[in-house]
Amino acid sequence: LVAYGGGGSYGGDGMLAQAGIGSTAPGVAGVFDGDVSVTGSLSKSSGSFKIDHPLDPANKYLYHSFVESPDMMNVYNGNIVLDDKGEAVIQMPEWFGVLNRDFRYQLTCIGGFAPVYVAEEINNNQFKIAGGKPGLKISWQVTGIRQDAWANAHRIPVEQEKEPRLRGFYIHPELYGAPPEKQIEWARHPQMMKRMKEQREAQQARMNTAQSQTRQTSFAENAPQRPPSPPASAAPKAETPSIPPPPPHMRSSANPNAPAGPTLPRNSAADSPSEVHPPSQ
Repeated sequence: LVAYGGGGSYGGDGMLAQAGIGSTAPGVAGVFDGDVSVTGSLSKSSGSFKIDHPLDPANKYLYHSFVESPDMMNVYNGNIVLDDKGEAVIQMPEWFGVLNRDFRYQLTCIGGFAPVYVAEEINNNQFKIAGGKPGLKISWQVTGIRQDAWANAHRIPVEQEKEPRLRGFYIHPELYGAPPEKQIEWARHPQMMKRMKEQREAQQARMNTAQSQTRQTSFAENAPQRPPSPPASAAPKAETPSIPPPPPHMRSSANPNAPAGPTLPRNSAADSPSEVHPPSQ
């Protein structure tokens, strides 16, 4: 991949990458599996190394932040044991004096106390300490400010005014209660940032739809199953209750099984139509 920035009053960017969105965690804007070479300056909001944790490499990471300074500072340190006079000479690399200037020193006694001091500052890539006891161990640290050709030509400013078109915009607007459109790239590339926002919103909508469908499917699969309703033809028929036949004295002659009507007691003389007796005089 070769990327070139465009022209214009401010110049274009060779590449702009944004991290992808995710339901659990966002992605990263770039992954480099191998060495990375930068021939210019590198600006960042923070920096660290990240490795598998030495005590639990399968389950944890370990981070350490960079040591930073407003100066282009180099740090050198070591330990040395004082000689019979309570002195020592620390030899630095042969390129030390060419690379650095404005030296700072720190000395710490280990295992005892002595009024050690820097007897001779760095000259010919070495310095001398004295004032200690024979055999005393000294921890030392020296810092220097870069003075090589690149550093002198590209000194990093500690404070810098924003360009007029970038004023009112932020590297991290969310930290200052500003909307995402106040991010600094919206001032530099408004049309491109608008397209990227629309694409991210469309991607988020698709992801939300997929998650909703997944939840509905999961709910349907885990819902308790009801037994199927039987078909209408298989519904059980209601049983007709059986009516026992009436007792013999309640049956009629036409239908022995049917109940008879009410009966009256019969008088043999009065009910007989064959004989008529006139009333006595």
